[in-house]
Amino acid sequence: MRKFADLNLRPPLKDQHVQVDMASLAFEIGLSLIGLRFDPKDPPTQISSTVRTFERVGLEVAVGIEICPMTRRQLLDQLRNIRGYVDVLAVKPTDSTVALTAAKDSRVDLISLERMTPRTKHSILKICEPPVEIELSRIISRISSINHTYLNVLCHEVELLNKHKAMVVISSGAKDVLTMRSPRDMACTLGSLGLAESVSLDAVSRIPYMIFRRNRERRSPEFIGGGIKLARSRSI
Repeated sequence: MRKFADLNLRPPLKDQHVQVDMASLAFEIGLSLIGLRFDPKDPPTQISSTVRTFERVGLEVAVGIEICPMTRRQLLDQLRNIRGYVDVLAVKPTDSTVALTAAKDSRVDLISLERMTPRTKHSILKICEPPVEIELSRIISRISSINHTYLNVLCHEVELLNKHKAMVVISSGAKDVLTMRSPRDMACTLGSLGLAESVSLDAVSRIPYMIFRRNRERRSPEFIGGGIKLARSRSI
């Protein structure tokens, strides 16, 4: 039985009522794992409070940070400083050099190709290690209208993802209850744009959970590296 995830919810940190509504709806629409996406500058106390709100309804919560580095050096500095503290580290590059560097760095969990040209996307997908994140907020607004310009761009992106057999994570990017979508709706939306059904379903279940579990394991005190754990002997 599949367990479903949305690794990109962005609830307002200062509005607890919206947080509660989003948490309740996430549970009702069949999500088991929620990724809360924060900015590196968000206050830790507000992050912790938001996480507790979603955990209270019975959801697993992954704390995620999104970075938008402008240079390769900025990317590497942010990866070094942030990696050990979060469950999901997402990169949304604006520069092709940054994007190509992020695509080869094992510390990156998700990479967005939203701001890249078609030629750059093709080059990135040839070498890309992390899953590519597709946010439905790129094409669906609060009133459910479709942005046709972004839709055309996304269709071409899906063609490239299929061609390179890339790993994909589909997320909502929701900031309120009106922009949230059920996991099967998210999978069906990308399926209608040409993404293979098995890839679409894995993109809202198996792949997000793989990222979450791998990083929780890495942050465990027993983790050494490369799948090796420290075995503690019991005193007699």
